[in-house]
Amino acid sequence: MDLYNLTMNIEEKALKFLIECKLEEDIQRAKQEFDELCTAIQNDENMFVDFNEWLVYDYEERTGKKLIEKYYEQHKDDITKEEKIFIQKRIDSYLSIYELKESKGNKGKFEDLFTKKYEYIDLQNIEDLQIKDLVLARVIKISGNVYFYRPVYIPPIFKKSIERNIVIKYNEYKEKTPYANWGNFLKNNTILLQEYLGVITQVLDQKEDEEEYKIWQSTYLIKDEKKIIQKLKNNEMIQLDFEERDYVIFKLLDENELLAEISIQKNKIEVECNSKEECLKSKKIIEDILKQEIKYYKDEVLELDDLL
Repeated sequence: MDLYNLTMNIEEKALKFLIECKLEEDIQRAKQEFDELCTAIQNDENMFVDFNEWLVYDYEERTGKKLIEKYYEQHKDDITKEEKIFIQKRIDSYLSIYELKESKGNKGKFEDLFTKKYEYIDLQNIEDLQIKDLVLARVIKISGNVYFYRPVYIPPIFKKSIERNIVIKYNEYKEKTPYANWGNFLKNNTILLQEYLGVITQVLDQKEDEEEYKIWQSTYLIKDEKKIIQKLKNNEMIQLDFEERDYVIFKLLDENELLAEISIQKNKIEVECNSKEECLKSKKIIEDILKQEIKYYKDEVLELDDLL
């Protein structure tokens, strides 16, 4: 199925419908809302958010309906079965970030970073992906097939930073929204992930200005994850940053300055720092706190050149 041409045809018809119905007031209100949402990424020439797509599929008028829903209601007898199916699937979808966990043949097993659900996607339409690579996309399921809609590659080195920042926004959302879950949070915050992608492109641009982006990472193996988490929680130099299911992130602070980020997942600890000196200092602190509870595995320096 040619999703690109299909959605372009639908958007063209929906926009024509808006003009014919004289919904200029709605369009102007949508433009103002869109500009406010995009303030953080408007000046990033590498980041492009399609206003027309957002207007058709994501903007809600005062009645709470999306414009694509109004178009569908008035034209459902005039559009094709394929268009009907796609419109409903597109309305139900949400933008998220997926990590490639496994690949076999032409299929890739991707995990949604936030909902933790798995999707099996055809890799033929996604170039040169490696295990642990990230993709910003919508998942569209039609006729037994699963597609990434308009996928955008994200270097895996940014995974923890994205998770941490999006979780903060999600927790704020939960405080204000009854029965909140990851699905409705992502559906109601479509520009949020694109905003962080804009930040990433700025970091990549800095590297072109000879600003090297490196992470010094030390990995330890563990057996008793719960015991280690509790020890870190009890230490005054350690601050819990994020905890969900089988993934925990701590900050190691030195005189209120961030020294390292500590993540615990799948029987291992990763200590990440921005310099070799911070790494050596952090390792000594972690090893003094956890002692025989951890077993040193490896040190490595991660660079964008290794990951892109």
